Amino acid sequence: MNSLFVQGEEFLGYESDVVASMVDLRESARRASARAVNSVMTATYWEIVLRIDL
Repeated sequence: MNSLFVQGEEFLGYESDVVASMVDLRESARRASARAVNSVMTATYWEIVLRIDL
């Protein structure tokens, strides 16, 4: 879990563990989307190279 807050501290009315879990969720989604984009871009470039070689 992200350690942005001390246990029991509040941020905008939310408990620190709730905010930290939202931050972790956002980071996880960001990493997953970056991997997906990288995969598609790699496949696209590979296909371009194959078409150039023909």
